[in-house]
Amino acid sequence: MRRPDLDHLTVPALPVSLPSRESLQASLDQLPALGDLPASLPARSSLPAAPKVPEWVPITPFQAKVALLSIRSLIGVLGWLFPNLSGRLFGIDPAQNPAAPYLGRLFAARELALVAPLLVEDEDVQRRSLQVGMAVDAADAAASVAAGVTGTLPKRAALLTGVTAVIALLLGWIATSDD
Repeated sequence: MRRPDLDHLTVPALPVSLPSRESLQASLDQLPALGDLPASLPARSSLPAAPKVPEWVPITPFQAKVALLSIRSLIGVLGWLFPNLSGRLFGIDPAQNPAAPYLGRLFAARELALVAPLLVEDEDVQRRSLQVGMAVDAADAAASVAAGVTGTLPKRAALLTGVTAVIALLLGWIATSDD
């Protein structure tokens, strides 16, 4: 569509020129070869250590890891196969939000992706996965609070999703306490 009333406007030129192919190639040539990179990540994270789990906590780190693996797997499989049902279980009505099944499947895929590293025998991989999972669970809990406060989720749904995220966060914390 032509707009004669805008013909007097000009498109400004970009102030920055694009790098040449040669300069891009030179930058790539400065990167280390794939074979020169370490085969694995360092054993310990540079993040500060989490507080110690109190002695009175009734489950062991292994039990917490198995519980977390089970919960994430259940949420992931049910969320992927039956997104409407799992949405209703968390208090989200798919009839009021037609995008809910799609978002539920995205959430389910993420849960399954967080489970997968827990199935390998490498303890460093498991520990890092648990740490990533704790960060994700903290973000989920914060999102649940925000959704409950702003009303973008019903209070029941915000409470259920928030409590689930906090439980997963606590299980992750207990599971990483055997380091």
